[in-house]
Amino acid sequence: DITGRKNAEALRESLVHLSRKNRYEAIIGSVTRSVHQSIDLQQVLDNAVNSMSDNIDTLQRVEIFLVEGDEAVLKAHKKMPEWFFQRVKRLPYGRGSTWKTIIEGKSNYVADTDNDQAIGLAGRQIGTKSYVSMPIFSDGKAVGALNITSENKNAFDEEEQKLLEIVARQIETAINNAR
Repeated sequence: DITGRKNAEALRESLVHLSRKNRYEAIIGSVTRSVHQSIDLQQVLDNAVNSMSDNIDTLQRVEIFLVEGDEAVLKAHKKMPEWFFQRVKRLPYGRGSTWKTIIEGKSNYVADTDNDQAIGLAGRQIGTKSYVSMPIFSDGKAVGALNITSENKNAFDEEEQKLLEIVARQIETAINNAR
């Protein structure tokens, strides 16, 4: 009886893993198809945030910033209220979690923003409890950031972070092709 229960549990875990893997492959495929439909930069960015928003359940907001001079400029976003957009549309050099990602050139995952020094006041006010921020590279240099936020703490597990990294690289490739 114990062996039967262990086998049943192992089968259930395998099915959950397979289902999750299939879901991730579908998300990667959908985002990849959507961002490579155009070589117009703004269309690529809009397709990216729309596809991510439509396919990734754990995110509340998605934002793509690109560096222009000494500012990170919000180029595309989804599920962002107007007041928040007005506050974050142009971020001065060095301020906030977006610039931290760009300057360091590496992804940042914050599971609980209560313990984060980088998140800005606007991010706290909108209710961000966890986020993933990934750099966008061009010619080996970070030229922007892709931010995914959630109103739940610990919203992105290790597998989802890997998924988001893969998606970010696809978006990065499409952005570089459009540029």
